[in-house]
Amino acid sequence: MSLAFLAGLAFAQQPVSMTFAWGDSGGGKRPLYAVSDTFLSSAEPHRNFGKDPLLEGGPGKVILIRFDDLRQRLGSMKLTSASLMLTKVEGSDFSLLGVAGLNSPWVEGGDRRNFATMGFTRPGAPRVESGATWSSRWGGASPAAWQAPGAGGPSDASGLKGLTILDEGPVVTLDGLAETLNDPRAWGIALRFAKPVSFVSSNGRTGKPRLTLSVGGGQTDGANLAIDQVDAPAGELRVTVRNLSDRATTGRVTAWIDGRAQNEMNLPAIKPGETASVRMATASLNVSQRVFLRVEPEGDDTDWSDNTLEFRGDPKPLNAPLAMIQYANTTMFPRSQFSFAPDGALASFVPSSNGPKWDPASGLAGLRAALALPNWNAMVRSTLLGTDHSGPTDVFPGLAGGDSRDDTEVSPLMSIPYDFAQSNLIDGAYMPATELLSATDVAVLNSRLPWTKLMPQSIAVKILAEGGAPLGNTKVEIFGIGAEGKPDQVTVTTSSGLVSLDPAAFAAAGCLEIRARTSDGLRSGVVKAWQAVDSVQRSGGTLAILTVATRRVLLPEMLGEDLAADRLVLDSAGSRPAELASLVDGNPQTALDVSPGQWVEIDLSRDRTISAVELQIDDSSTATSVQISGRNTGMRASEATSLASLTPVVWWARNFGTSRDGRSAVLIPLATQTTRTVRISPTGGTLRLAGVRLLPLAPTR
Repeated sequence: MSLAFLAGLAFAQQPVSMTFAWGDSGGGKRPLYAVSDTFLSSAEPHRNFGKDPLLEGGPGKVILIRFDDLRQRLGSMKLTSASLMLTKVEGSDFSLLGVAGLNSPWVEGGDRRNFATMGFTRPGAPRVESGATWSSRWGGASPAAWQAPGAGGPSDASGLKGLTILDEGPVVTLDGLAETLNDPRAWGIALRFAKPVSFVSSNGRTGKPRLTLSVGGGQTDGANLAIDQVDAPAGELRVTVRNLSDRATTGRVTAWIDGRAQNEMNLPAIKPGETASVRMATASLNVSQRVFLRVEPEGDDTDWSDNTLEFRGDPKPLNAPLAMIQYANTTMFPRSQFSFAPDGALASFVPSSNGPKWDPASGLAGLRAALALPNWNAMVRSTLLGTDHSGPTDVFPGLAGGDSRDDTEVSPLMSIPYDFAQSNLIDGAYMPATELLSATDVAVLNSRLPWTKLMPQSIAVKILAEGGAPLGNTKVEIFGIGAEGKPDQVTVTTSSGLVSLDPAAFAAAGCLEIRARTSDGLRSGVVKAWQAVDSVQRSGGTLAILTVATRRVLLPEMLGEDLAADRLVLDSAGSRPAELASLVDGNPQTALDVSPGQWVEIDLSRDRTISAVELQIDDSSTATSVQISGRNTGMRASEATSLASLTPVVWWARNFGTSRDGRSAVLIPLATQTTRTVRISPTGGTLRLAGVRLLPLAPTR
């Protein structure tokens, strides 16, 4: 999760242009996840399509789209131009019947078509969908209907003028949206097309909706009201508003509960720098309900970014900047969505001096402490066998605690191999990484139980080698991470590589290490407590079946001296050897870019025995896979044999590399063999290579 949203949350106070799409930073300080989009269908008037990968338009259909935290990103800046780009999937005539600004709140929802559950039905009470449909803008147990079906009433939407649409290549661009996106009272836009069309939604794999913006200086003279504090005792909302301008200002506070305007309270004249409070009577609120507050001065406000707050009915008070609370409530909680939590985390904050203090300087650890969430990184962080990496940073945190992938394309009955393990079923699914909460974090928040209470009754682990073959009939030792001395458990795998773990073993450690001694040496893998929690949350059962991939480990004392030191280096570009000598001089200060189809090769001058290759990889590398091959004296290049492949490169570098000065040294164990040359070839992305070492086993004593 990025915390840079507090450092330069809004755009710089100068004209700038940028493009935003789901998961992209767009040149800003944090990625965009708060995109709400869906479509309404008269053929299925009570069906929500909020998580569908498509946005369908045409007769009897309406597309809705909203960028929820755009106002917080803009701050006091104003849009000078705005264009929405939609990637076409089907259709040939993209003529618009109309574009309207939405006047009432609506919810994207969490339903989708063709969710492959393999016949699985989640236990417990059925979920009540709250998302927008043809008949209702807000679902749930007591739906809030559109004034006219399909957002067709005058209080639902107002037509927009001065817009142009460009149909060019794979994209349809709608231009002229600056005015409605500048309007703080708008709830997004509705698109109506004359003919059947479809576009990629924010839940699609590629081609998500994009918003291209130009922003300039905002209004500097005028009213400036801001939400200061909110308290939500039973049956009441108390809202304190601060006047940040240099003049006395009046205004009003409006509250919506589950999409319905409940209260509108006038504010007295507030002097500059002072506050005023209003009290609103409400029914008792619960966590399934959503509250939206808006503060409006008489006339315009010079900065609308601090005038709104959305939260759930049972919020936690937090003494923190409003921008942080807005981000948590609008993005972090609701967008941390999983198959077992399509509405995200049922949690929220309100700004209050009575709550625990969250200092932005305390970073993520302080925020997690305020949420009473486990600090997974601290629980797991340790020197693992064969690496001195101080802690993983990958957004797919292979060795850290918690993952934040959208798993909705994977059946709840399947365990997701968060570690490096090949799986055709899983690898083919769409599970994009985010910087939001992990699945276990969401399970803890939604259950309101400690993570230890969410552990399954039984845990079965299938132990694999890198290629996916089970380690059957193998003696394994299980250690708590960081534990010294004897293992916690010694057992033997079944013929299919299975072992049983005692859930109590995780009581003192968020991670266990599994060591196995096989014919090719020592192997190591890790299994995390949060994996077990995720598994039972997804399946609703009491047994977690996990898959753990192991890797062959070569400790430094097991290896000899570098055979590549000062040897001849060649490359596919025909560079002079002197230009490539920095790769084998032991000083990884310079890096060479190697793209797919290119290679570098070290010549050892004669056949030599090696057992490992170490690559010094620059952290800016984009390589996804690297092939390492070798050949003996007298062999042609076409006769080279594969020594190893590294996939995914970034995962290996960040989880098993030794990180130092912007470089990660990745040690790749090999089957011990002789070779004269070693060729390194990226097969996906660009490899920024800063050094190569070729290592034999140390002489036995």
